[in-house]
Amino acid sequence: MTSPWSSEGRAAENDEAEVQLFETGADAASKLDAGSKLDGRNGASTSRRPQTPLPIPQIATVFVLMFANSAVSTAPFPFLPFMVADLGVSLEETGSAVGLIAGARFAGNLLGSWIWGIAADRWGRRPCILLSVGSQCICSLFFAYATSKSLALASFARFLGGALNGAVPACKTYVGEITDATNSGLAMTIITASYGAGLVIGPALGGFLSSPADKYPALDTPVLRAYPYALPMVIVAAMCTVAALLGWIFLEETLDRSKAAKVSTVELVDAKATEGRNPATLSPLPAVCLAWLPRLLHDPTRFTVVLLYVVISIQGIGYDEMYNVWLAAPVEVGGMGYDTNEIGLTLIVYGVVQISVTAVVFQFLERRLGMKLVFQWMAMVTAFGIFATPLIPRAAAALGYGPRSTVTWLALVTTVTISRVSNGITFVVQAVFGNNSVGQLDRGAMNGLSMTIVAAVRSVTPLFFGWTFGVTLGTDRPWPLDSSLTFTMIALVMLHASHICGGLPRSIEQSYNEPT
Repeated sequence: MTSPWSSEGRAAENDEAEVQLFETGADAASKLDAGSKLDGRNGASTSRRPQTPLPIPQIATVFVLMFANSAVSTAPFPFLPFMVADLGVSLEETGSAVGLIAGARFAGNLLGSWIWGIAADRWGRRPCILLSVGSQCICSLFFAYATSKSLALASFARFLGGALNGAVPACKTYVGEITDATNSGLAMTIITASYGAGLVIGPALGGFLSSPADKYPALDTPVLRAYPYALPMVIVAAMCTVAALLGWIFLEETLDRSKAAKVSTVELVDAKATEGRNPATLSPLPAVCLAWLPRLLHDPTRFTVVLLYVVISIQGIGYDEMYNVWLAAPVEVGGMGYDTNEIGLTLIVYGVVQISVTAVVFQFLERRLGMKLVFQWMAMVTAFGIFATPLIPRAAAALGYGPRSTVTWLALVTTVTISRVSNGITFVVQAVFGNNSVGQLDRGAMNGLSMTIVAAVRSVTPLFFGWTFGVTLGTDRPWPLDSSLTFTMIALVMLHASHICGGLPRSIEQSYNEPT
């Protein structure tokens, strides 16, 4: 039996329906209409079918869960440069120390993500989501304590939080199972926007609420003096508690265990023999994890979808980390010299815009271009914004404006906002592609595998970009070999993502056709 996503089955389609990157929007729309009349799962028309209403209680609950989970991950970003300085780290080593703490969480993700994904396929999506989000509350409080103790303890707290963080793959799988071909893109846009909002609001909390005893007289207490970076982590821990309670009330299990066919360990290793069946019902989790690898990646389309996630994630974590370090760095060494409040304000502004417009922009573009072209164009817009970020204060200085002037601030926030909205849309499209590349019984494992591979890369990405930024900071090298070099490298990574997406077949825009 030929797999629905086999390279042989897609060869003819690629020859007839592949859309070139720079073709006009009208041509793209006409080809999309011709190539997407049928839903890949059930043969129903999707090009003119009315959009199915979203299950609002479940979507809203997952929105809160993803928001809280994201805020936990990113709340430390603005105060990390100041925290490591308080722990005795020199200015030259700040980038590497910040990268160490950030990379520790992703190293934990590397250990736990795929196991969480397999567990979601074995025991269900709901228990994994609730356990994971609940554990983030405990790990956030641990990190709040560790911020004033040592770099090693803080890194371990972040590592533990990463290892126990399985909510993202389970939530992405859950959303794919409560939606259909007519509304999955909108649902994933909302959920990705919530995660993106957490990526912004989390750092905003970290910026405004760190060192509160120095900023707000009412909060000048001995505890907050002793633990100046604990308050934002306590707040996000409370958010996780609320999210877990909402999940307990509103989430219903979506895994259809009746489809799970028990297979032997020998069959597990044979990817083709187990296509469409659930091996997570028998073997111990480590054995199952190894067995899933050829099963999920023997197909080039699935491999490309995972690779796409890896590349855009390198860009995402690299930019999010280095942008905050760059804002905090002194002006005389190539930074902006912002304090934590100023960093938090810039993040809040583009976070509010991202929440407000991402879904609208995605739907407008997707209806006219199709998801592939949307990804490619948005990746290029993101790359341009990243490249332009460190050039804005230079251009402003040439016009006589300082780094804290209103003109400089508005230009910076506008550029970053456009870039981050575009970046959020690329994550939306990739998430839809991930769910479309496999059947229901493989979605948890597919999303968990993607998170695991991404975690492996993310665990070293902050260290690499942090080292690069530290080496170029304060030097008199000419552009682009100065402090702009890191941003230029990250922009090139995103351009590569646009190129990779061009190799996917148009069929990835449709739901997976389950084998019979």
